Amino acid sequence: MRLGLAALILAYVLSQFYRAFLAVLTPVLAADLGATPESLASASGLWFLAFALMQIPVGEALDRFGPRRTASILLAVGGLGAGLFAAATGP
Repeated sequence: MRLGLAALILAYVLSQFYRAFLAVLTPVLAADLGATPESLASASGLWFLAFALMQIPVGEALDRFGPRRTASILLAVGGLGAGLFAAATGP
């Protein structure tokens, strides 16, 4: 029970990180990559569009495989993505 709760809390934290990181890194991205406010706004909008589009396949996976398996796989994929993001040394 505690492990499952810890996994859900971690998933929530990762979800909030993915939603907010672009706003926090805007000055760095603009300086390092030369990103314009328009390109960063487009990236943010596309992220939310991708998030919305994934609701259907994730819902189907929840129905087909159950919440435990689906959440475990999605948490692992999200954790790997966060690890790659943290380990990146350049664009």
